Amino acid sequence: MEQIWAYFSWWDGVLLGGLLVCTLCLISFYWRFYRPVYKRRPQPETEPAADTAPGGTEGRGISVVISGQNQYENLKKNLPFWLDQTYAQSEVIVVYDYTDDDLNLLLNGMEDPHGRLKCVQVNQNINFFDQEKFSLSIGLKSAAYPYVLLTNADCRPEDQDCLTHIAAAIGDNTQVLAGYSLYPARQGSALARYFHDERILQSLGLILAGKPCAASRHALIYHKDIFLQHHGYTAFYTLNGGNYDVFAHYLAAPEEAGALAAKAARLRYTSRLPFGHWLREERQYLNACNWRPSAARKAGALYRYAMFGYHLCFVGWLLYTLLARFPEGPYCLLAAGLFVLCILLKSLFQFVTRYKAHRQLGESRLWWGAPFFEWLYICLCPFWTLRHKQIRPGKRKKRP
Repeated sequence: MEQIWAYFSWWDGVLLGGLLVCTLCLISFYWRFYRPVYKRRPQPETEPAADTAPGGTEGRGISVVISGQNQYENLKKNLPFWLDQTYAQSEVIVVYDYTDDDLNLLLNGMEDPHGRLKCVQVNQNINFFDQEKFSLSIGLKSAAYPYVLLTNADCRPEDQDCLTHIAAAIGDNTQVLAGYSLYPARQGSALARYFHDERILQSLGLILAGKPCAASRHALIYHKDIFLQHHGYTAFYTLNGGNYDVFAHYLAAPEEAGALAAKAARLRYTSRLPFGHWLREERQYLNACNWRPSAARKAGALYRYAMFGYHLCFVGWLLYTLLARFPEGPYCLLAAGLFVLCILLKSLFQFVTRYKAHRQLGESRLWWGAPFFEWLYICLCPFWTLRHKQIRPGKRKKRP
């Protein structure tokens, strides 16, 4: 044994030790944040309470708010799916510009068998505020029910009982409930759709692990009172978070946030996910996660550093062994054994957690490419590092 250890150099210990540490960090992240998505506790299937009339403060009535600015084609395709929902205590609010005559004609002529469609016209604009956030804020104030589902015009439910499942998942103390929306196959590159699903898994996993931070706005349910109590989006209007909302500061306790990873409650995008759009979305997700110091921010940073360190040690040890230390008898067998053990452990946990989590979301075709997609992600990391812009709110001057 002493003769074998005599073959190891300082570089061997650094590279193999770094590979082992990064492997353990990645496995811990998979187990801590991905496993709860498919190992969550089953909820009792009880009929959710409902308001007896719009505007009631009791129950779990849901108002769906959609920003209709320049969304004529998307609303024409997707709005009927929202109006056909079987959940009785619901309404659909579309906020759009009063000068859009075509959209006005479309909404007035839209078939609404249950009388749930409410149209809100906006006759003003704020230059410094994101137009979608402004429209959603106006629609939320017009909501008649206590819970509000914010979504986009290019999203639609896949099941007629979608709102019923969402209402059943809302607990007595729930203030924010995060759902998810997927891009179907052939509506974007595999790389873009894979990491879009990864962001969904991370946001849902962080919530289920008691570390809520941010989630996609296109499938996010707020309690109306807590949203208005914290002045909505004005608290972070300078944040370039894209489609991701930071809601951690809304909550008094982590238990007030919930995550819904059920196929029957998922939404589906009808638009494509271009590669350039995904690059912008990735930067915006990093901005949202890094908005304020939190456990979620530390966990996400540790995961990215561990993934980068894992691949760096992998390539470094492989080149060092092949170019400088090969072959050296017993050293090769022992070092190769440790090397292969780390790779197998990481790959095994990665494949198992990805497969089960993606299957839970209803996307079971992309888990097999996890190692390949990670290599591409590492190559694109300098792109986000060089162009990463994180805007924080400055101190406002007091008016005289």
